[in-house]
Amino acid sequence: MSVIMNYFGRMSAWMLITAIIYIIIRKIYFAKSGKKPDITKEICTMLLAACAVGILSETVFPRIALGFAGGFHIQLNFTSGLVLGYENGDFFRFVSQGVERSINLVPFKTVMQFFSAEDARFSQEVWNVKRIINLFGNVFLFVPLGFLLPIAYKKAEKFSKMFLIGSAYVLFIEITQYFIYRATDIDDYILNMFGIVMGFSAYKLMKKRLPAE
Repeated sequence: MSVIMNYFGRMSAWMLITAIIYIIIRKIYFAKSGKKPDITKEICTMLLAACAVGILSETVFPRIALGFAGGFHIQLNFTSGLVLGYENGDFFRFVSQGVERSINLVPFKTVMQFFSAEDARFSQEVWNVKRIINLFGNVFLFVPLGFLLPIAYKKAEKFSKMFLIGSAYVLFIEITQYFIYRATDIDDYILNMFGIVMGFSAYKLMKKRLPAE
């Protein structure tokens, strides 16, 4: 449970920063333009941006370590294997021994492994958490994107447009992960898009039930 809370804690920090920046930028925009904001749309767009950045914080963004003792140094820790940094006037790149890029293009191969296998590198508790994060997290974290996107961007009310935008976002994550020594997996794409479609379906159902303006 502590592992899951750490994930949400890091995501929440990025989401809060994104929301604050969004509010500042939009306040400046409306002050200069004289236009009146659509409050519902603005809130949904802000939440959409916050959710998108929050997900990126756990899939693409590095952990940042700063230091000043003995001179300025900074490290960008993308994974347990890839580290970029600056120290003592020099830039460096480091990849731990044994860490390799991985790609899975076989649908549901990884999903079946999580259900049917154990991993000796992890305790049962940690392995169960990894199952939850990789299977359920990959779906439910993306549900808000599918729900908020058609509210924030009217053209995304069409399934094809929503699916195209969602795919572009998910593929950006998966392709980027290859270059930062993480797993690029077709199963992640399938699960992420399933979550987005679930959110979109919930939006369509809500819109159908609400009285027309």
